[in-house]
Amino acid sequence: MRAPSMRRRYERTLPILLALVAAAAVTAAIALLVFPKDGGDGGQTAPEAGVLEGLDAGSSPPAEETGGEMAGAPSPTEPPKLTALPTEPPTPTARGIRRPSPTPTVTPTSGPVLAERNVVPNGGFSEGLDGWYVEGDVGVVDGVGRNDGLAVRIGAGGGYLDVKIAIEPGTTYRLQAWANVAFAGDSGQVGIRYHDRADNRIEGEEPEPLIFDETTLTRRSMRFTPPDGVTFVRVYLWKNSDSTEFVVDDVSVREFVTTG
Repeated sequence: MRAPSMRRRYERTLPILLALVAAAAVTAAIALLVFPKDGGDGGQTAPEAGVLEGLDAGSSPPAEETGGEMAGAPSPTEPPKLTALPTEPPTPTARGIRRPSPTPTVTPTSGPVLAERNVVPNGGFSEGLDGWYVEGDVGVVDGVGRNDGLAVRIGAGGGYLDVKIAIEPGTTYRLQAWANVAFAGDSGQVGIRYHDRADNRIEGEEPEPLIFDETTLTRRSMRFTPPDGVTFVRVYLWKNSDSTEFVVDDVSVREFVTTG
């Protein structure tokens, strides 16, 4: 018998090849439906034919053979469902609440303060030299004191003046004055002299005087506490004779009083 020609042989085998291709496509489709391909690792292959034959219709593969996925779980390719954002901020807990710091209580301080009254009469020399004892080249001049006002001036010939004031022994006072000299290198003094009832001077108990050697008006002050036996003091201003002038203004003595 004559062998079939090549064309006839191709026509006979073509239906068989098409049937095999169709069977393979159906098998692959069934494998994808039963075992979805894992998009996470990209390396999972279709299950073996023996595994497919062991599955009943409508049953799911064991969890260990499907990468831990349970029946009914969403496909890995589906986006996760978002929950709605809260419309109100969460209620803070007691630990999260910052309580305001308590306002500190200001306790008024108590202690000695200066009395308003100046016990030196005519300490600003607005009444000239009234009330002052004067020796030497001493006079009151306008335009040389504080705020260009009146002040006492001891001239180049030198001079001395003082004023007597009553005090209480054991009480603390503050002596203060503004003064300057005309030329650098010179100086003048403002100080306190202690006297007893008989007007005897108690020189050993007296405080050191204020020394002024600046050429512009400068304020200086000191505290003093007259000891027992002192009944009054003399506030004095003094400068030695030389070629300069000594200007003094706003001489004051004020008592320290206790408050509170």
